[in-house]
Amino acid sequence: MDVNMMSLLSASELIQGAWEKLLTESGFKVEKFWPDPQQYEMIIEAEIA
Repeated sequence: MDVNMMSLLSASELIQGAWEKLLTESGFKVEKFWPDPQQYEMIIEAEIA
């Protein structure tokens, strides 16, 4: 999946730490990560810092 996203969309999947860094640098405060039990998706709860 990651290789397909990279080659077709110039994109890639982000791990939790990368999301936290991206949101923090964009002016958000991460409150909580809500992982999917199957580990396919995750909900990120964040607020404007």
